Amino acid sequence: MTSFAKKTISLVLVLLLMLTVMPLAFAESGEAGNLRWDFNASSGKLTLTGTGAMQNFAAGAEPWHTKSASVRSVVIGENITTIGSNAFKGYTNLTDITFSGMETSIGAHAFDGCTALLGVTLPAALTTIGTEAFARSGLSSVTLPANVNSVEAFAFFGCSNLKSFYVAAGNASFAADASGCLLNAAKTNLLLAPAGQTECTVSNAVKEIAPYAFYGCSKLGSVAIPEGLTKIGKWAFWKCAALKTIAIPPTVKRIENGAFCECTSLQSVAIPADTTYVGNRAFYGCTSLQSVIVENKDCELNEMLESITKDPSDEYLSQVGTYQKGNVTIYGETGSTAEAYAKKYDRPFKSTSETQAEENTLTSRLPDFFSRLVEMIQAMFAKATELMQRLAAAVPETESQDPETPSTPSDTDVSDPTTNATNQVTDIFQSVISIIQNLFQNASTNA
Repeated sequence: MTSFAKKTISLVLVLLLMLTVMPLAFAESGEAGNLRWDFNASSGKLTLTGTGAMQNFAAGAEPWHTKSASVRSVVIGENITTIGSNAFKGYTNLTDITFSGMETSIGAHAFDGCTALLGVTLPAALTTIGTEAFARSGLSSVTLPANVNSVEAFAFFGCSNLKSFYVAAGNASFAADASGCLLNAAKTNLLLAPAGQTECTVSNAVKEIAPYAFYGCSKLGSVAIPEGLTKIGKWAFWKCAALKTIAIPPTVKRIENGAFCECTSLQSVAIPADTTYVGNRAFYGCTSLQSVIVENKDCELNEMLESITKDPSDEYLSQVGTYQKGNVTIYGETGSTAEAYAKKYDRPFKSTSETQAEENTLTSRLPDFFSRLVEMIQAMFAKATELMQRLAAAVPETESQDPETPSTPSDTDVSDPTTNATNQVTDIFQSVISIIQNLFQNASTNA
């Protein structure tokens, strides 16, 4: 065999090998188990056809992944019954999805991170939305079809544009309230709040706020919770960074682990008299917190401001930050669990009974203080009236004076009566102001 022939055969073998092992980076179509996919580069449309369930994929392992940055729309064939896990995760240019209507489930992370996806019409046959299925997407509202009976953990987490949930008529598992929150069908349990909310009024019928219900609602500045609520679930308001105040109603019995963890704008908290349990890390990482008032002297407080004990049941504990201790003052009755908590964790403590006594002392002094203040003001106006009358009498009449003859002060004038009177009025006002300031200082000192 000639040298040329050998080289030719070698070249052919190399080319065959390259074709065999070449990644499908430039492929416009292919197979995915029982499905076929086709990509139109000019339109950015990815079409999937076939029959049955789409397989689940590891992140980045879907056969059409090399087209992820170019996909602008997805069309699901009419006989496909499920959307697999991670099928379109991170497709940041995806703006439109057309479902077949036959899909019964959308897998975990299926559309996670699709930031350009602003709206979607979910398929009528859908029953299950998987974990983080639409997390961090651009959705502004979501309507659950009538057959949906399961929305798994964090399905819409981090959707910062999401303002409202709606539920189709006939759905036996879910309801939505006027604030756009997702509730159970009986409307007694608030399950999920849209992450883009800035304020929320919880429905009067709600008895429990579910675990993670407001988790990551970073824009939430205020929430009104009605009387009748009995439980705030674990991590319910975790990372609600804009929440400055929270009025916990007197009917709440339990505040679970991490309920307000990392609410970094929260400034004060009052735990009601009927609350019997506050879980670990309930207020941990609340870096603006100045005071916690505990009204129940026997309330079980656990590590409400600390992060010490590692609880295996808190599967997301590793995502909690590390914070300095801060200088939160604990208020409670002498001899209460609040005092014991402050002593155990070396935190400032103030007795609510002593604080109330101080307030009562100050309040008892106020009537006398204001009575004296009114007397001073009355005397001030009386004196001012007298001086103004003297000032008016001191001004010379000018009606008979020759307008061409300028007036000149007489040789006997030693001062201007107007200036003198004005100075006296000024002196009186300054004296009264000084007296008022002294009264305030004395009231504060004596209290």
